[in-house]
Amino acid sequence: MEAEDSNFSIMTGDSEQDQQERKGISVIKNGKYSDLTITLAECSVSYKVHKIYLALASPVLEELIDALGWGQELVLKEGSPEAFHWLLRFIYGCEPPMESHKLALSVACLVGRFKVKALYPACLEWLDDILERDTVLEVYNAAYILKNTLLVTKCLQLLLTCADQVLASPQVCCLSEDALAFLLGRSLYIKSEAVILKAAIAWGREHMPPDQKASGAALHHRLRNILPHVRILTLSAEEIVKGLMASGVYSPEECQAILMHRTQTPGAPPLPETCCTLLTKRKSLDAFPLSHVRLPGAKNTPLLPGEPAPNQERVLVSGLRVDAPVVVQRVESRGVLLREVTAAVKDTAGRTLYTAAMHEGVFDVPVALDPEKVCTVTAKVREDDWYYHTLYPFTAGAAGVHFKGEHALLSEGCDLYFWRLDQCVRVDL
Repeated sequence: MEAEDSNFSIMTGDSEQDQQERKGISVIKNGKYSDLTITLAECSVSYKVHKIYLALASPVLEELIDALGWGQELVLKEGSPEAFHWLLRFIYGCEPPMESHKLALSVACLVGRFKVKALYPACLEWLDDILERDTVLEVYNAAYILKNTLLVTKCLQLLLTCADQVLASPQVCCLSEDALAFLLGRSLYIKSEAVILKAAIAWGREHMPPDQKASGAALHHRLRNILPHVRILTLSAEEIVKGLMASGVYSPEECQAILMHRTQTPGAPPLPETCCTLLTKRKSLDAFPLSHVRLPGAKNTPLLPGEPAPNQERVLVSGLRVDAPVVVQRVESRGVLLREVTAAVKDTAGRTLYTAAMHEGVFDVPVALDPEKVCTVTAKVREDDWYYHTLYPFTAGAAGVHFKGEHALLSEGCDLYFWRLDQCVRVDL
């Protein structure tokens, strides 16, 4: 038989992989000798499959199959038909190509849910390749389902630079309930807890039946496990009225109790059971120890008079790299007055990921760096400042982190103030 298969391969020119792929698709399509029907409830798609294949690939599917009565079909509540079909092809010995980022995210969630360990390395590689601001919550959701601490940490680190924008986007609705609750328990760099509240309400409404979306009581029930993670008492009175009361998630009487507790009014009635009792605002990076690294100055070197026009933009640091994840809070120089300081963060391919500007001595967006990112810092300098036009290579270290790149030799040197991300973002799954 093996000889016949070999001869057929030679005659048709098909590779062994092509034959396996065709065989796998054929088995799934015609269901020959199948002993189980799987139906995806959300789309009413069914598959004729073989218990032994699924049980060997997934301990979760094995347990579900063992719990079935004689002749019963297995109904799964989640999963797109495209992703589930891709997974079946893999389980049946095919090596299907990954055709899109969307499919990769869906397959990764299925792999995590069913614990198909053989696909974990491939899933993590796909997710790592797709990780950027526009996909961070989708990647985080899949990484959380896969219980991969490293990738979840990378997502949380990226979120430090864009939490306000990302939580206000439709991305938040892709999260599972557990993933959302876990996320809201982390350190998020946000302007106000109102961002969290709006994200929770948007998520809740998206995950409700259409005929219940207008019901405040139904929304409260859907958010019963999420609301304890929203620090409602840190909202302003205006945010409580415009955000919380308008949503209907709490009754007018409950909102009044929340307002009284917010202002610590004596005799306030008890808070609703699902209301977070914390009065302290969500921790930001400012709560963690700040380190700084000094880029060397040029005190012992005669400086040349600068010739830039007034307020000319100049590069202070170019190609800044680190060997451990950090967040740069600000840049300081005693010898030169720096104005309009900006930082541009790029990936190793040279694509700009985001920019940040210094306002009142700190960057308005946390400048998060890791070994896969490069940063350039620019500033405007006055005409009468003394300044070297040439950039010089440097290496420096502080708090166990090594910095390297090129920088301008300012007369008194340059200080970078930063947090070590492994001290700020800690994940225990």
